[in-house]
Order: sequence, then structure tokens, then C-alpha cells
Amino acid sequence: MNKKLLFAVAAVLLVSGCTSKIRYVVGAEAVFPLPPSTSMACVMIGTNAFESQHPNNIRKYLSNETFMQGGTHYKVVSQEGGRRITGAFEMYRCK
Repeated sequence: MNKKLLFAVAAVLLVSGCTSKIRYVVGAEAVFPLPPSTSMACVMIGTNAFESQHPNNIRKYLSNETFMQGGTHYKVVSQEGGRRITGAFEMYRCK
């Protein structure tokens, strides 16, 4: 009986634990962080802030936001926090 209960609790924690809760918008999988040194021709198209994001969600959140603004890359310019991250980022359209 105790093994079944332990297994059930472990399964619930595994499924509802620290997994990404945000899904990519169709097409946003092609959005990436801007490399530190790049030979691409990039134009900054805007800035945005993010508030209280879980570390497992941050990449998808930034990609989705950048994609919806027509961007191809993003660059985090400030970030703080531990379990929840808050900060700002720039969005770029690169060729």
C-alpha cells in the first residue's frame, strides 16, 4: 500500500513539477538568442519587459514575444531573481 501511495505522489510531482507551462506559438521555434558576435545584419525592432517568469518558461516566453513582433532574435539586457525571473529584453530582426 505504501509503495502505491509513494508512486502516486512521485507521479503527481513529476507531472506537475518544474516543467515548462508555456507552449511555442507556431513559428516561434525559429527565434533564438542573439549571438554575442554576429555577422548577421540585425535591426532592433523594440524592447519589452518580462515579469515573474519561471526559468523553465523564459526561453519560450521570449521567443513567443519576439516572434509576435516580427523578430527573429532577442537579447536579454537585464535580469534578476531566482525561482521567478524578472527583466528586460531587446527584439531584433536579422537577415
